[in-house]
This record gives sequence, structure tokens and C-alpha cells, in this order.
Amino acid sequence: TQITKEYNNTYDILGMFVFVYSISLFVLINDIKLSNTDNKASKIICGLSKLSFGVYITHIIINTFAGALVQGLNPVAHICVRFAVVVILSFASCHILSKIPGVKKLIKM
Repeated sequence: TQITKEYNNTYDILGMFVFVYSISLFVLINDIKLSNTDNKASKIICGLSKLSFGVYITHIIINTFAGALVQGLNPVAHICVRFAVVVILSFASCHILSKIPGVKKLIKM
């Protein structure tokens, strides 16, 4: 990117950098191991980390629909609201899907 001065490749959703970012974040979240699992926050973080692969899969679909929901906002509000909507709906849908026996294996790692 520094040599070619083409910064669009850095944020291209199908680009190499986004692929590496996504895999790195997935591995980081999935490998969270907390020593104190009696803590309520620790249980929540462990539960969210188990759903991270499902969120990675479903966020593309939800992001498409979220764009239509926040249309017309200024750019900063658009990004913040769209991010919140995508994260909340992705985790909620994966949590619901993880309760279905056949789908549970696909959503949780």
C-alpha cells in the first residue's frame, strides 16, 4: 500500500488485508481463556467468544440490511449506528440460532 499509494485495497471487503484482519480477530476472540470463570463478566466474554465464528458468518447479511436502516445520517453517526446495529443483531441472531440443535454445530466452535 505504501509503495503503490492505492489505499482502497486496504479496506476492500474482499481484499487480503481484511481477510488477515478478520482471521486475526477471530483467533484472538476465540482463544480468550479466563482463569476466573465464576465472574459474571468472564462468563459473558466466554459466551461471546464461542459465538464469534457465527457472527463472522452472519454479519455480512445483517450489514446489507443495516445500511438501509441508517440511510440519511451524517457519516459519523452512520458508521456508529450501523456498527452497533450489526454487532447487536449478529450476536442476537447467533445466540438464537445456537439454541437450535442442528444449527448449533455450525454457529459454535
